[in-house]
Amino acid sequence: MKAHNPRIVCTDGFSISVQARDSSYCTPQCDYPDKPYTHVECGFPSTKPLTQALLDYAERTADYTETVYAYVPIAVVQAEIDAHGGVAVSCLLGGLMGYPF
Repeated sequence: MKAHNPRIVCTDGFSISVQARDSSYCTPQCDYPDKPYTHVECGFPSTKPLTQALLDYAERTADYTETVYAYVPIAVVQAEIDAHGGVAVSCLLGGLMGYPF
């Protein structure tokens, strides 16, 4: 089984888990697919996300920091990262082939 990816940390201090593997809410839902992931699982952000697009994927809305965001399109994740000034800590996501996280 593929290991969990480290949390993404942005330049403004925001952090979020972004996972893509056989046990995640992602597309395709497998380890090491032949084609890049198109949707990923996000979860447990350090603060409420800035973009409405990501908020729309929250499983629970009572506390946006204590929930999972299932099947989030890569472009939505990138927009949220961009809204926080980009990635501060280098943590390339090993299965997202070609995506700049």
